[in-house]
Amino acid sequence: MIGPGQDATRTTYSSSPTKWGRSGWGPLRQLALVLLLTLTACSADMTGIDFAKLVRPSTPNTYLVCPPDRCAVNPDAESPAIALSPNQLYDLIRLKLSEQPRTILVSAEPERRRLVLVQRSRIFRFPDTITIQVFDLPDGGSTLAIYSASKYGRSDLGVNKARVTEWLALIQKAAEAI
Repeated sequence: MIGPGQDATRTTYSSSPTKWGRSGWGPLRQLALVLLLTLTACSADMTGIDFAKLVRPSTPNTYLVCPPDRCAVNPDAESPAIALSPNQLYDLIRLKLSEQPRTILVSAEPERRRLVLVQRSRIFRFPDTITIQVFDLPDGGSTLAIYSASKYGRSDLGVNKARVTEWLALIQKAAEAI
């Protein structure tokens, strides 16, 4: 009921304490906000790696595809040969991978034909850093090295392998269409 001198457009809420605290959901809202800020503020590796000097971590949260004699360590799989010039392949990769969800290009070095991208996980927004470099082949074609690494956690549950496999298929399909 509105008393004399009260504004009918103004809504008032009870300020009596509840079992959740003074404002009802205050502590839960604060916890949710802290979790949200913590998870979305995870910093990513923006520098990428040098394939010739790569040292892999002991944790199983990376995946490497590399052509023979281009990487300092044994790859998980060998890179395919692609019937495009190195510059064509570099441009194609830059275009196609910039369209991937939750992915940003953080570094592009056209003179080295090297890209560094960060893709964040769907729910928790954890960053994975992906370094890609295109190499020329003697026949005029090209190949590439891709290293995908999770920054957080011990295991990636196969996410890096799945990403690299999917991206390679996407790149090969787009290259065949040219």
